[in-house]
Amino acid sequence: MSVWPIIVQVGQFQEPGFAKLAPLVNTSKGWEDVAFPRSLLLSGLRGTRSAVVSKLKKALAEPSAADLATVVLAGRLIETDGDIWWLASDTLSEDVPETAVSLTWLAGQLTNCTAGQLLVFAEFWIESSDLSGRCHDLLRRVVERAGPSAVFLMTHLMGVDFEETQAQQTAWGAEILKLLAGRAVISRSGVSAEGLANYLRHELPKTERLLRTGGTADDFMLLSSNPGMCQFDRLSDCEVSESIFPASGFTGLSFWGERRLPFEKLPGVRPFHTPPDRADVAAERFLQSLAGELVSDQLTALCQVMRDQYGLKRRDLELACEPGAGSVITPYFDVLQTIGSCAAALDTVIVRTDVVNIRKPEQVLSGVFDSIFGGQLQGLKVACGGRWVVNELIDQLEEQRLPAIDLQYDQAGEWCTIEVSGFHIRMRVTNSWLVVEGTRPLGPHGLLASFAKAQQFLQSLEDYPRLITD
Repeated sequence: MSVWPIIVQVGQFQEPGFAKLAPLVNTSKGWEDVAFPRSLLLSGLRGTRSAVVSKLKKALAEPSAADLATVVLAGRLIETDGDIWWLASDTLSEDVPETAVSLTWLAGQLTNCTAGQLLVFAEFWIESSDLSGRCHDLLRRVVERAGPSAVFLMTHLMGVDFEETQAQQTAWGAEILKLLAGRAVISRSGVSAEGLANYLRHELPKTERLLRTGGTADDFMLLSSNPGMCQFDRLSDCEVSESIFPASGFTGLSFWGERRLPFEKLPGVRPFHTPPDRADVAAERFLQSLAGELVSDQLTALCQVMRDQYGLKRRDLELACEPGAGSVITPYFDVLQTIGSCAAALDTVIVRTDVVNIRKPEQVLSGVFDSIFGGQLQGLKVACGGRWVVNELIDQLEEQRLPAIDLQYDQAGEWCTIEVSGFHIRMRVTNSWLVVEGTRPLGPHGLLASFAKAQQFLQSLEDYPRLITD
């Protein structure tokens, strides 16, 4: 099996009356930096009508029945003469049907693609919300073809949200690029259409999804020919050149996550029970006494998932539970879960999950770990062991005066928080611990990758100490 990336993005136009789609222009630069095998890339002013029609038709006819064609399409749509038209770079406003690409024609070409597996990501800017439904109906034909086929469709109104997105990339361009370039864990092996949809929903910031869909809750539509069974064998032919995180970096590292519950949701709460009036040891014991089988049920379910996804046996897992606390010891790492109070809101209960004692880093770097714990873990913690003095670290960073770094600290220099623009994590440093928290949902692998990138950036600064040694 081979993977055929086919990317056609038209965001620049010769006619001044058609506004440039800056997100497409910005994203196209990323595609051009990757040499995909057997790929077609048309972007910018190269996306003329004749080039799109001839090259796209040829590219869709080249894969064999054993191959996967991954088609990424993006641009602007307008409706006229009873059809929807995809604007080419040389489209003329006074003669759209003769100088643009028919969406009906495009749907037919995708339906007739010779690849055995077809995955389509379509992102279009439209004039009215009515066009979104018509696009949906036309592209629905594509997934009725034989073989695993799925279409992801996202539309944006050329209205209020258009100006706000001009300086940004396309909503999912960077994530699809990671998938096809082999830089996303999910791309190393097969994945279902629903699994891919969950990956994209998780990776895209919620605020960005809402902005790009006009404030609605639906970030995109997934059209799949056989929901629950649509499975793609492999999403990338590119080799992953390096791990997202060095194995040696796991020494003293643990993951953590917190979930909040209303006090009244604890299984043991009765009408006469009231939340504690302070957050202390006595309050935690009280809350744990009301937890009932909450932790036990969750960790029992986790054991089942671990057996299914890691292929472990009963004797490979050691489960221990008591009211309000429990643990699972696995061959690769240990999982702890506890019930605690919330000092900021005493009528709220915190269910904390920690993954500690990581013995097999390669299992944590696997896609299985991310799929199991992706929605549960929001941060990581590293034992520092006196690798630096916090007040000296603060002084070094203040000397740099870089706008990309947001630095906060106490006057005594006992702790500081560091945020590097664009890396979506906040690092809190003390002389004993480094705690990393995602400022948006990242999942374990996203946390590690962002931490590694932030560290690389900080290490490029003069005299900055290493947070994790290779």
